[in-house]
Amino acid sequence: MDPIPARQRIEMLFDSFEELALADGLTDPIGFPGYQQTLDSAPGEAIVWGIGRVGTHRVVAALFEFSFLGGSMGDVVGATLEAAMSRALTDGLSFLAVTASGGARMQEGMFALAQMPRAVSASVALAAAGIPRITILGHPTTGGVYASFASLSDILLADQGATIGFAGPRVAEAVAGAPLPEHSHTAEAAYEHGLIDAVVPPQMMRDRLTLLLNILAPAIPQDVPQMDTTSVNVGDAWEEYLLARHAERPTNSVHTSNLFDQVFEFHGDRMGNDDPGVITALVRFAERPVVLIALNRTHPNASG
Repeated sequence: MDPIPARQRIEMLFDSFEELALADGLTDPIGFPGYQQTLDSAPGEAIVWGIGRVGTHRVVAALFEFSFLGGSMGDVVGATLEAAMSRALTDGLSFLAVTASGGARMQEGMFALAQMPRAVSASVALAAAGIPRITILGHPTTGGVYASFASLSDILLADQGATIGFAGPRVAEAVAGAPLPEHSHTAEAAYEHGLIDAVVPPQMMRDRLTLLLNILAPAIPQDVPQMDTTSVNVGDAWEEYLLARHAERPTNSVHTSNLFDQVFEFHGDRMGNDDPGVITALVRFAERPVVLIALNRTHPNASG
């Protein structure tokens, strides 16, 4: 699997895209041998950012370019990420990151490592303001980029088959001194362990992004109809018990699919576990974005 170039990804995701200038930053802070020559001969940087439109929705997007020094994060990349998140905060737009990176840029030493808390701080400001943060983890996403702002996002999507993890598989294998488990560091393994919300083929990512933006769009004021309880017929306790325990009583998964037209299920506790007996989803209800939490009582893990 090859990394998807940033501008190809733009064509895959957006109806239109206004690319904006990179932020100013230090370009060769420690005088690493040959690094300035590499920068002078390369077009652009390891990041592209701007305002994209998906259907009727505008988002601020920052996309990593792996072909530029492995999508590594140096001072210019960190400054640009900060500028992109600040623009999302100012304009009240959702922020989308599309990552493909090996982590911090070794040619900039500690200046590169300092970009991780810089990006985290900007991301935390978005969270405090209630601005949705979505990250698409492309192939590969490792190192400090994954461990910092990318994994903090509210919604984590990943390309099918992408390599994901803090230390790359070769580094992890060298440290462990033994072969890694099969499928280690894959998007699918991360999903199984509750670390990401969905694994999506790249050609279907636009549809998933559109669904998310539809649900997360600002609430439209609307009166919520009140339930009329005057006609509810409550039987005796034993009858109600039998109904509650009836084998054909609809599950919450059935209710979810019947009640809501737009549902995005998310998974896991981001700490290595997922309880399939708990349904968690973003839905749109009465023109409002809503978080849904429900138990699937038919699953062995359900306890309520």
